[in-house]
Amino acid sequence: MFTQKETGICLSVRVMPNAKRSKIEGIWQESMLKIALHAPPVDGKANAELIDFLSDLFRVKKKNISLVRGETAREKCVLLQGITIEEAQAILKPFLNV
Repeated sequence: MFTQKETGICLSVRVMPNAKRSKIEGIWQESMLKIALHAPPVDGKANAELIDFLSDLFRVKKKNISLVRGETAREKCVLLQGITIEEAQAILKPFLNV
């Protein structure tokens, strides 16, 4: 789910747009964080919602989050700067019941 990069950590996610509300759904295929997004997949709205959601979740500024791969796909790689893998895993632990 997480990969250490030179400039931060890369989080692999699977998004489901048009959900009733944005929330973590669990793990997708044992390697991706599954996230439901309230926004539709039109004009970058779902990507913007994903960045807002991850910013709030991991308590990092939006400018420290960027899409590395998957701008128009459901499976994405998101670069998070200003947080370690250990910190991110600790934040996700209550949501994943690990």
